[in-house]
Amino acid sequence: MLETLSYGLYVTAIGMGGVFVVLSIIALFMWCMGKSSRFIKERKIEEGVNVSNNKIDEKELFAIIMAAYTYHVEQNRVFPILTSKNWKNAAKTEVLR
Repeated sequence: MLETLSYGLYVTAIGMGGVFVVLSIIALFMWCMGKSSRFIKERKIEEGVNVSNNKIDEKELFAIIMAAYTYHVEQNRVFPILTSKNWKNAAKTEVLR
């Protein structure tokens, strides 16, 4: 009984330790990528390269507005629900109460 418990604790410790090691490696990798990205952006700014190009012509602006409008219309669409007539009548009666 004691051997089984100690083996279970051992396996749990190894498993949890492995998970924390992998998560630490992922966090370190993400931190390094953030630092390198920031370093590259600062270096481009120092060299005089325009990082943010905010110039948009009329066709691109129209496409952006139409995409936003289409997304809004698609999100607010109400689909008809096909049910029997009795359910619809019951719902109408409930709403009128």
